[in-house]
Amino acid sequence: GVHSELITNCEQIAFLGGENPEKNRLNRSFARVLKHLSKTTAMNFNSEILRQYLNKYFVTVIGLFLVSRPVRLGLNGIDKYTPDMIAQYFSSTWKNMEAMSTSIQDLFELTNRIGRLSGLASRVDHLMRGLETRNPVLENEIRNAKQGPFPPTFKHGQDLKFENVSVFRPDGTLLVKDLNFSVQRGTRVLVTGGNGCGKSSLFRVIRKLWPLVSGTITMPAEKEIYFLTQVNFVPVGTLRDLVIYPDSSQTMEKERRTDEEILECLRWAHCSPEVLSEDGRADLEFVQEGKVIRPKLDDTRDWQKDLSPGQKQKIAFARLFYHRPSFVVLDECTNGISPDVEQEIYDRCTQMNLGIFSISHKIELKEFHDWELHYKGDSAGGWEMFKCSETRGKYMGSLSRGH
Repeated sequence: GVHSELITNCEQIAFLGGENPEKNRLNRSFARVLKHLSKTTAMNFNSEILRQYLNKYFVTVIGLFLVSRPVRLGLNGIDKYTPDMIAQYFSSTWKNMEAMSTSIQDLFELTNRIGRLSGLASRVDHLMRGLETRNPVLENEIRNAKQGPFPPTFKHGQDLKFENVSVFRPDGTLLVKDLNFSVQRGTRVLVTGGNGCGKSSLFRVIRKLWPLVSGTITMPAEKEIYFLTQVNFVPVGTLRDLVIYPDSSQTMEKERRTDEEILECLRWAHCSPEVLSEDGRADLEFVQEGKVIRPKLDDTRDWQKDLSPGQKQKIAFARLFYHRPSFVVLDECTNGISPDVEQEIYDRCTQMNLGIFSISHKIELKEFHDWELHYKGDSAGGWEMFKCSETRGKYMGSLSRGH
């Protein structure tokens, strides 16, 4: 359900700053569950009253009928009993049957209670085990850094600046040591390195998904740094909601943003249902039951299923163009986009004067960037920074200090 989707897409949601809309979605889902629970509780209340009534009165009538049968038919010599003996027979037999009925009822109720208690005890046990086995995340490294010359510090500024920043995995593995460079708005940086060297790690620290261990990061407000990850999160809602996420329609109206802006952003991202190509197909369309669907801004669909991977990436770029941040991190987010469209999207980012960090293995992307930040991926946390127009291996000491 909603919780499983949230767990699956938690990192993408955190990168997009979608905590509030997802919290609202959880609250709406909880409200529906609570409403259903209230309804079923009322029904259970009525059924419990009926069950108790039947157990108390209907069973009593049946019991009395069965007990009276030997008396009425004169079975087992009861026709020779005196009235006192018959009354005693009725009383003792009825008490035994009532005790048996109550015991059976309590047995069924005890089974239900044991089941509920078992479920609650299991949840508490899992919680306690999780708390006991929780591993501290870089607490020793952070404690040591606070006592050293480069304590972990975040500062506010217009540019992105890294001063003696060291990045660790949560398990304590050093990825980058003493990172020093500054990026202004409009500068384009290509981040390269081998698989698993931690190319995305620096941006997890910026988004505060991972703790900053040491050094100083100067950065603008979090909303001025936008992240496009490898896995594109597709929120629930209308096509409009997909583009303005994590904003809501109320926020859009408050900021006096228009649908024309959204359609323009979709056109820039080559994902508009209104722009037709030479073969008559729209940038955003799909076939369902033999019919061509070109969604409107107010349409709500199962976007996760209907959109192709390339369309999801284009929607993510339309969302980027809508929010117009100062900096953007592009983490392998153009794999499903054709090269010609990819070039136009990069050109649009440049025209918007965005500071760009591109994480990619594509060598051809160098022509769209000014600098290359290369992670060596060694145990010493080495890194280098080059100007993309110059040959690999030439160190740009005027801009950065590598190790």
